[in-house]
Amino acid sequence: MYGVKIKIHPAEKKNPNWDLASDHRGEFAVHVPPGPSDYVVQGEGEYAPMKDGKPQMSQKKKFKGETKVHVDNTEQRDISLHLSELGAKSR
Repeated sequence: MYGVKIKIHPAEKKNPNWDLASDHRGEFAVHVPPGPSDYVVQGEGEYAPMKDGKPQMSQKKKFKGETKVHVDNTEQRDISLHLSELGAKSR
């Protein structure tokens, strides 16, 4: 999803150390300091369905997700962040 606001912080802290947004492919990247550490990755985005080439802002939906990531040293980690619709009922 394009334009998802991403916030990343060490698990023991509350304020984000990194604020970024996903690109047109829905991807993002960040370099964290080497060494073992746990991080919390949070994402928030909005989607407005299109009709006749125009976004339907009255039908806009908000999505949010969070995951925890452990990094051991200088390794590269690929993660997926699954977003769920806010206010959606579980099925």
